[in-house]
Amino acid sequence: MWCLVQLINEQSDYLVASEDDTEGSPTTIDNVANGKLEGGKDPEVSEGDYSYAYEKLDKYKNISGFCTDSTEMSVNVSAQTYVNRRLENGTRMIAVVGQGISVPFEERAQHASSFDDFQVIFVGNGYQTNTGEFIDGARAIARVLGMAISGFHTNSLTHETVTGSVGVYGELTDPEYDTAATSGMLVFSESDEGLAQTDYGINTKVTFNEDEDQGWMKIRRTRTRFELFNRATSITDRLIATVDNNEDGRAHILATLNDMIDRMP
Repeated sequence: MWCLVQLINEQSDYLVASEDDTEGSPTTIDNVANGKLEGGKDPEVSEGDYSYAYEKLDKYKNISGFCTDSTEMSVNVSAQTYVNRRLENGTRMIAVVGQGISVPFEERAQHASSFDDFQVIFVGNGYQTNTGEFIDGARAIARVLGMAISGFHTNSLTHETVTGSVGVYGELTDPEYDTAATSGMLVFSESDEGLAQTDYGINTKVTFNEDEDQGWMKIRRTRTRFELFNRATSITDRLIATVDNNEDGRAHILATLNDMIDRMP
């Protein structure tokens, strides 16, 4: 028993074991498969812990997006800061953040619009599953992340149904759905079949300069744009060591890039 306790404490980052020396306690361990752990408590996590985790993500160059297990606005903002920094360094990725329905709708809408960023998706309500669970907050955020980055880059999330859902958790009124759309808040609505669906596949971009239009609110545009840049970067990285930096070499790279753009759906 002592050897097992020592092994757990030496190798696990999550479990702390101790030997029960109470009189009459068992000295052997039952063979258990797929049993639930009992007792223990959730770890206390600070904003600094998330910043530490972001640093660990830096080594991954081909990462399309991420989310956290928190809906605290300070953590949401730190996620935005991280993806913005990665974009400056050449990694094109999105962050999916949000808040649960316990936060008043007006606050959720205001928080969503405060990001004003095509790299950030803000999820503002949830859905019910066919097993009777009500999903919002971090779990709904994770679901949207999966939906956003798993499909083809030309796919639109607008009216994309949630597999296994049977309705919306945190249903909005018609005016609230309009407010969510103009605030850059992605929310679930009910489809004609009674399933939860993403009402609009939008990010939090809500203000536009003279070179931008409302298309920048679409998740699809961001994904297609990032896919284009990633393919172009892959081509130039592959050719840069094989062509000369002269007129003919540059023309060859441009011709290859244009061919890729013409073939790209």
